[in-house]
Amino acid sequence: QPRRGPTPDQPEERLATADDACTVQYAFASGATALLDLSACAPYRWERFEIHGSEATLRWDENGYRLWRIVAGKEPETLEMPAELRLEPREGDPALVFNGQVTGDSAADLVLGRVFQFRQGSLLENQPRQTEYGLFVQDDWKASRRLTLNLGLRWDPFLPFTDAQNRFSQFRPRQQSTAYPSAPAGVLFIGDPGVPESAMPSNHNRPSPRFGFAFDPTGRGKISLRGGYGVFWSQIRQQANNQPSNSQPFAAKFTFDAPPSVENPYALAGNPWPFVAPKTPEERRNYRFIRPLTMQPYAPDFTNAYMQQWNFNLQREFFGSWVATAAYVGSKGTHLFNQNEANPAIYRAGATTANTNARRLYAPDFAAIANQQSNGNSIYHSMQLTLNKRFTNS
Repeated sequence: QPRRGPTPDQPEERLATADDACTVQYAFASGATALLDLSACAPYRWERFEIHGSEATLRWDENGYRLWRIVAGKEPETLEMPAELRLEPREGDPALVFNGQVTGDSAADLVLGRVFQFRQGSLLENQPRQTEYGLFVQDDWKASRRLTLNLGLRWDPFLPFTDAQNRFSQFRPRQQSTAYPSAPAGVLFIGDPGVPESAMPSNHNRPSPRFGFAFDPTGRGKISLRGGYGVFWSQIRQQANNQPSNSQPFAAKFTFDAPPSVENPYALAGNPWPFVAPKTPEERRNYRFIRPLTMQPYAPDFTNAYMQQWNFNLQREFFGSWVATAAYVGSKGTHLFNQNEANPAIYRAGATTANTNARRLYAPDFAAIANQQSNGNSIYHSMQLTLNKRFTNS
């Protein structure tokens, strides 16, 4: 928004233009102008209604309606009418990343329309299903007047999710799909050899023992030793179950590094829209994959994570209402969720962000492959000291 007292580097007025490039023009007091690209308009057929005099511009396309923010007049008196009415298109709005690669400042790159990365995806339709159940038994046993034991065992089998329409894809380097013969070598689907209906193998060997104790070493109720140990299995967060379906031929997701312009980000790779997923066996046989593919599959050996937790503490009561506690608390995580790039770009002479996809290991068929793995680990040790004062009648 314009500031009072325009200077050579501050906008004097903001004009809402209505050209096909879909831009807003800034007029500076110095006489210079800059075009701010608002969105990728090339894929759409735009019509325009204007109120001239730089007051308002209403535009809509075949998928939805948009009313850009309007600023009319000059300082010190301006009229602002921000509003928006919108219907979401099947092809989602793009995500534009400006990182300052050109000017050193992200906002300046935005004003110049110099995009670092352009991402866009289609409508995703999938039906992931998963069953979870667990059984447990637990008992508090007072072994003596001074010792109490807490014993338990839980069983949480890992049953991976499936999709009602088998909309899964997996990355297996250099293997050719028979379910989709036209697919690039490396992407497999349910129905291909070695690809089960679930995205990963199930595992029923998931026992979770728990043990705890409380001991009064003196029998006077002033000192207490406590401790415990347990194993806790985790399930996959449900949002991650969408990712194996969020790639061709079930959905389209494209990443363009350093596109030539915001007005036409598909100038080099071609415009992939509109995207229609194949539904019949004949459509699946004849489907032609748009390269390069962007994927987010699960690793073949993916499994669910578990956490071991333990603690030991000493408690001492004194002055009747004060309790001091010194505790050691630790934990260890195994098979934690992790994600790495399975198709990195290799640096070479002349490497730029614009040729990132061309330098990837599996170019030109694949772009980014965010491989979801379970190879994370964690370890935690701590000493925890507390002092509590209980309320008393005095």
